[in-house]
Amino acid sequence: MAVVAVILALGLVVVPAFAEEAYGATGSSMKSLQVKWDLKKGKKVTVTAAWDSVGKQKTTAVVKKLKVGRPNKKGYRKATFTVEFTQRFKPNGSQVHKMANSATCRDDNFAGLPTFVLVDYSTGRELGAYNNKGVAITISPWKFSKVKKYKDGHGCWVSFATKYSTKVTVAFPKKYKGLCLGVIGNNKRTESKWDDAFWNSYEPFSKTTYYKSGKKNSHWMRIR
Repeated sequence: MAVVAVILALGLVVVPAFAEEAYGATGSSMKSLQVKWDLKKGKKVTVTAAWDSVGKQKTTAVVKKLKVGRPNKKGYRKATFTVEFTQRFKPNGSQVHKMANSATCRDDNFAGLPTFVLVDYSTGRELGAYNNKGVAITISPWKFSKVKKYKDGHGCWVSFATKYSTKVTVAFPKKYKGLCLGVIGNNKRTESKWDDAFWNSYEPFSKTTYYKSGKKNSHWMRIR
């Protein structure tokens, strides 16, 4: 399994399926990228995400309860953590009107897409259920709360959950040293072919719009 992107719109949450990682050519090392290596357990970080009609808006994320266990008899470690997102965007009347009358609103898809991702440090590729690193990722069902409704004063309204979180479990070989966790925001409203290839583990993070269109719009840490 890979990392989901979450859409919050009109109180409806859509969670796309995980992509699978494929074996392939080498990619760009995370070490070579101009990203922020400031993600820590309990530390709040902020990314921006592109919303329809109202531009980029801020979302706060925090990694909680991060633990890395000792190797088991089979030589595997297990890391567990919870990732929690809080939408900071509080639209005014004009913004509500624009979103409520957008085509994506009618499709329940006007919100930004801040999410998290697990990648390999050496290749920059997303780590999914199918990989050659011996890594297995499991996430719990997303929990959504604090749905808020905003009005424009002329009969239009939008609503979306302002908090959502999930618990993640990662099993990996005790000798593996490439496990990286990132919190990212979407810099574009639509995915490029490189973004799609990244989520399918064919291309590294460096080729995505998540990086090329906003190099500082992500926060990272090395778990192991």
